[in-house]
Amino acid sequence: MKQAAFFLLLFFSGVLLADTEKVQVEDFLFTVESADGSRGSAFLMKDDDGVWMVSNYHVISGSNQVQFISMNDKERKFELPGEVEIASDRDAIRFRVEDVAGFEMASGCGFDDIVYAFGNSGGLGVITKSKGTVIGKGPDDVEVSCEIIPGNSGGPVINESNQVVGIASYIVKPLTVEISKNLTGKLTSSERARLENKINEVKGTRYEDTRRFAISLQDIVWQKVPIDVFHRESAEFLKQKSLYQRLNIIIAMVLKGTVKIPETVGEPFLENRWVRHYNREIPQSFISGLGRLYANDSWESFYRRYCRELFDMHDRLSEVVDAQQEQERSMFTASYFSNELSEQAELTSKILGMVKMAAEEYQQHR
Repeated sequence: MKQAAFFLLLFFSGVLLADTEKVQVEDFLFTVESADGSRGSAFLMKDDDGVWMVSNYHVISGSNQVQFISMNDKERKFELPGEVEIASDRDAIRFRVEDVAGFEMASGCGFDDIVYAFGNSGGLGVITKSKGTVIGKGPDDVEVSCEIIPGNSGGPVINESNQVVGIASYIVKPLTVEISKNLTGKLTSSERARLENKINEVKGTRYEDTRRFAISLQDIVWQKVPIDVFHRESAEFLKQKSLYQRLNIIIAMVLKGTVKIPETVGEPFLENRWVRHYNREIPQSFISGLGRLYANDSWESFYRRYCRELFDMHDRLSEVVDAQQEQERSMFTASYFSNELSEQAELTSKILGMVKMAAEEYQQHR
């Protein structure tokens, strides 16, 4: 009799544990839908202060109307409240919700740990589950083998104890894909050889495939930001980030020196407030020269015609970027925005340094 009671207790315990596991996974998962049509993922997580809706910043940026919809009940929805919290040093955002349960956060993870990525894969409104392992670790990021794709952003990566290891956040495409997508001009034999060497370095390894990453939630410093400030600064952040990226593209094209650059490419930079505010002008002769570059121009021909302008371009743009970066330090309340733009500015400064180095190299060997 005691033995029968014991097995009966085990049976009901198993049922209860199964129900608990089901609740912990399914009831905590949400799709994110924005008014602009973009979609992503989110999840509930609890700590000592309560329960929070957690996602990536980039999942909700650019839209004032965002809904978080439960995967189990489409009537169970949340909207952005009057105040959110943004991580100061990574792409994560959260806000408090009136709920009683959510995922626990894992204390860490180890290599080869089994993990599961949940999310709105492809933005189709269906939560998917992908099993994988931890294959890389850093202070802020965790690389996993789970099949994370766009739409999964903001969803949880959990361990076998249903604890959150990180937020599914981004992928890194293979070098071969990036090359075929971004290089449009003719390659010299030396340029082609360098690219082939880079491809061959990873050929036959897992690094030639798409790599997938989650952002760790360990040691995050959260900053409270009113929602109106968030929307205003988010829009300004995206605008400034776009300007840096546009400038980087122009400089990269100049460095290559073999791609035809329409004159209109330079217009957004000339017209933006960086140049107007600091009363600095990029030499018009240089911008006009950009519009006359053709694919059959040789590297030597390009630098012979525009070498002096390249030095001037480096000096003037370096001043503009430094001044812009100084202004951005006081432009944003949210540390995440100013920190991200600071990284963009540093990247632009490095690329500008390459312009100067290329011009100096040409002068030394001509």
